[in-house]
Amino acid sequence: MLFGERQGMVILSAREQDLTEIAKIASLHDVQAVHLGEVGGNRLRIGNLIDESVGELFEIYSSALPGALREAELAV
Repeated sequence: MLFGERQGMVILSAREQDLTEIAKIASLHDVQAVHLGEVGGNRLRIGNLIDESVGELFEIYSSALPGALREAELAV
């Protein structure tokens, strides 16, 4: 697994100018905050492991639940 979210751990996307304030807030609550990278462009790249079109990934994501529900309806 490359990353995941679980109770007590989340991935947060924020503007660069807000990083210092986020770190301060995290520190006040004794929570670790780590800057993992940057978001932008039209491709998702994670090292040499992943290089995919954001548009294609969005299409897969946005059609997954409706597609699964249609398949469930057909099975009934």
